[in-house]
Amino acid sequence: MPVFFQALSNSSCDPISRISIPRPRVLPADLEDGRPGREYQYSLIRDGEFLDGLGCYGSETMLGQGVDREWAYTIDLGHERLIKTVVGFKKLFVDADEDDYVFLCEFAWGLVLAYAGRTDNDEGMKYAATTTAEALANAGVLISDQKAIAADGVLILAEVSIPAHVPGE
Repeated sequence: MPVFFQALSNSSCDPISRISIPRPRVLPADLEDGRPGREYQYSLIRDGEFLDGLGCYGSETMLGQGVDREWAYTIDLGHERLIKTVVGFKKLFVDADEDDYVFLCEFAWGLVLAYAGRTDNDEGMKYAATTTAEALANAGVLISDQKAIAADGVLILAEVSIPAHVPGE
């Protein structure tokens, strides 16, 4: 049975397994290339009980200008260790029987959906969970959609856009 995360106000939740992913703790971080970034510390919760966690890095970028301005946040799952950790979470879900790549995409959807219920942002936001073809190959995860690989080897596993919420509207 596939995992199917749904957005809630401050988290995402798979109703079958009852696993929720609250918005993560986010800390400033220095990325491997020296740029400033973000450290995401996610929790997996079932019925109020902590099951496991996931820590990963990401970046933020301002796109556009004026009223079209939007913050783009990337959650980087492009490391063999992270992919193996996420695939290992499959045992926590009730009857999760899809292949590892599909499960990784469904789980990444849960990560970005943790933000989808936001109403406290006055600028547009986009959250994307990404990985690389190389990291997937190193982790032994077969890519079921070769067309999804960009020229630079990056794959967007999941993405959600959150419109600006202007006070008083």
